[in-house]
Amino acid sequence: MSLGATIVQPAEVVDFSLHINEIIKTADKALYQAKDGGRNSFVINFFIHK
Repeated sequence: MSLGATIVQPAEVVDFSLHINEIIKTADKALYQAKDGGRNSFVINFFIHK
């Protein structure tokens, strides 16, 4: 199984300065990075809101 995840600072979610689509895009990118890494791998990306 390959797994991609994103970690977001709680304040960015609470004050709605971060749109859910941006979080999903970052997690999706992590998933494909994990898939590129081969079987049974995972990637966790930290979302940095600019």
